[in-house]
Amino acid sequence: MKSGWSLSEWLQYQENLHPSSIELGLDRVRTVWQCMLSDESAIKCPIIVVGGTNGKGSTIAFLEAMYLQAGYRPVVYTSPHIDQYNERIRIAGDNVTDQQLTDAFEVIQAARADISLSYFEFGTLAALYIAAEESPDVLILEVGLGGRLDAVNILEHDVALITNISMDHMEWLGDNLEDIAVEKAGIARKDRPLILADTDMPTSLYAQAQEIGAVEYRLGRDLVIALDKDSWDYSDSSKSYWHLPLPGLPGRHQLKNAAAAICAVNRLALRLPVDETAIRSALLNTGLAGRFEKIREHPDIYLDVAHNPAAAQALSRIIGSANAAGRWIAILALQRNRDPLAFITPLMDEISVWYVTEMSNGLGHSARTLADAITECRPGTPVRQIPKIDLAITDAQQDAGEQDHIIVLGSFFTVSEVRAALHV
Repeated sequence: MKSGWSLSEWLQYQENLHPSSIELGLDRVRTVWQCMLSDESAIKCPIIVVGGTNGKGSTIAFLEAMYLQAGYRPVVYTSPHIDQYNERIRIAGDNVTDQQLTDAFEVIQAARADISLSYFEFGTLAALYIAAEESPDVLILEVGLGGRLDAVNILEHDVALITNISMDHMEWLGDNLEDIAVEKAGIARKDRPLILADTDMPTSLYAQAQEIGAVEYRLGRDLVIALDKDSWDYSDSSKSYWHLPLPGLPGRHQLKNAAAAICAVNRLALRLPVDETAIRSALLNTGLAGRFEKIREHPDIYLDVAHNPAAAQALSRIIGSANAAGRWIAILALQRNRDPLAFITPLMDEISVWYVTEMSNGLGHSARTLADAITECRPGTPVRQIPKIDLAITDAQQDAGEQDHIIVLGSFFTVSEVRAALHV
């Protein structure tokens, strides 16, 4: 029987259905997918899966843009969202509708019987169902957490891509890079491309990829990039491109993500040809919410979803390379499962004033905890404790001069709350 629930009702139901928000493992979600599957609902297009610690969203944005510029119709699944749940699934560049999501949830609910699914597993199955219904030219999936036991790994995908590996989600993946890398490598497939978009990967990843029998494409060995002042070159075993435009997304680290996306596109070129014009246009025009996203001027306000030490290091390099006049003022709210000191330390040389605050969902560190971490890292640093994010952005704007810059960071939740407060 149809429930007739709205999207918000379905999401609230899913949040309370499973005892934990995250439960790694494929058995439950695979069983439900098999119950949903028929010849009509099988996914027949090429599938690209993107894993790693940071840069997954940017890499997928490049992939999506390249296929759109080439005239293809991709379906893309990412998480989490910033403004609305519908952002998680896009069809030909547009967010899915509430109706498409609720229809998918109805099918999942009927198929799962008494099998309990997490919030993320419901969303993943919805993405797969919608992809099967829409018959896209290509399906691009982001790994939510880890790889080997993540719900997207139930499919036999055509290309796997790992952006980079750093310390994150240790409570689920392990407390060292070698163990984390083995989990990430679990998306590799025998005799199929595995693109590694960083030159400094743990040795366990290479060993695991070789054990699986994947065909590796390593940055710096099989795909090579060279940066010039205002352009860059790319080459792999099949194609080379000279004097490509710098990516529209800020930060030199985006060259790695863009190169990995080009490599993935080239691996599928026999089935989905993409010409150089489409690649160039995609590089110039790719944008992504919450990635050093400028939303206001005088003072400038930027939003960034950086939430772990590696992302903080990348953000610090972006701020440092901007050579902008005025101060950088940070608004920080950080989830409790993050180490405040490890996150703050890479940014201390760039931030003049910190506004530390708390998430309305209760999942974050207290403002006092964040302030203490800043003081421990560098005594005497100006830090102001504000109880709510909307008050923090108001106070920071009042404090900032026209030449100053405000950067909002710490999590997707932090960015989402500021966007709502400023009606972005």
